[in-house]
Amino acid sequence: MLDDLGAHRATEWVEDVIHGIIGHRYNHQKTIIATTNLADDDDQIREGSTPGGQPINRKTLGQIIGERSASRLHEMCRVIKLWGVPDYRWKGR
Repeated sequence: MLDDLGAHRATEWVEDVIHGIIGHRYNHQKTIIATTNLADDDDQIREGSTPGGQPINRKTLGQIIGERSASRLHEMCRVIKLWGVPDYRWKGR
């Protein structure tokens, strides 16, 4: 289980470790569950704009963990998108 994949700063070491985990499970046809808030393709999602009007774009999963790892995840996983689901942490505040 890789929870909140891509949420941490993607150093070269982090990218290597993630690729090692995904690559091992891919090569041995093992199950993997991954959750992320990042877009799953090359289409960047706009989060708004700067005061000067320049768009602010979120990075995609492939940009954070590497295109090889993202490609393997897409091949071995079924993507379930949960758009519009409220953040449970904000309930009751």
